[in-house]
Amino acid sequence: MRHPCRGYCLIVNNYEFDASTKMSARSGTASDLAVLRESFRRLQFQLVIVENVRCGQLLSLCSQLAAQDHSQADCFAAVLMSHGEPDQIYGTDGLLRVDEILARFRGDVCPGLAGKPKLFFLQACRGSKFDAGVEVPDSGAPSDEADAAAIEQQQRRLLPSEADFLVAWRNAVHGSWFVQSLCRGLDEWGYGGRLDLQRLLTRVCWRVANLYESNARDPLLCRKKQVPCIVSMLTKEVYFVP
Repeated sequence: MRHPCRGYCLIVNNYEFDASTKMSARSGTASDLAVLRESFRRLQFQLVIVENVRCGQLLSLCSQLAAQDHSQADCFAAVLMSHGEPDQIYGTDGLLRVDEILARFRGDVCPGLAGKPKLFFLQACRGSKFDAGVEVPDSGAPSDEADAAAIEQQQRRLLPSEADFLVAWRNAVHGSWFVQSLCRGLDEWGYGGRLDLQRLLTRVCWRVANLYESNARDPLLCRKKQVPCIVSMLTKEVYFVP
């Protein structure tokens, strides 16, 4: 990526919700926001940070950002942190389909980002099922050749306007393992273009899946596992070169 500027990074941190949603407050979000701010600023993104936004406000903000001049930008990134359901994320007043957000940045709607990476990282629970994990022989850290199987990938037929998206979900019930591991990965392997983004995320997935498990008082919530879900429609490798 060799444009004059890196581009915008939108960070949304929803941690307080209307009573009508029956969603509890999210704790520990300040530390996630701090590491995200540092990591994406180091990668030379122009940050836009908002907290506790309603569904309509979030869609309006996305439309405003999509309408900006992106002709001199490498890419666009967004980090959305909230509660969620499968393929949906909570504004402070209710649920919003993720594809409504993505649609604002499609190549046919936002020409300045056509053919450029559009990167979305979601720290939101995608359901209520628990993963107790399964014991396997220790194979160590993933190699470049073997680690592709560590992430769940979904492929589907795409319209050209849907190309160049990457969506990474945190799929969990507790904790912010994904955000912390993502930022560590960006700092270690993203800064300076050491690894392309997909290989970087594969290593992040390995780290989350192998190095973390929940520690809760409720036995039903204790020793549970998670793995991020990467949905990639990128058509080229992404390196964050200085």
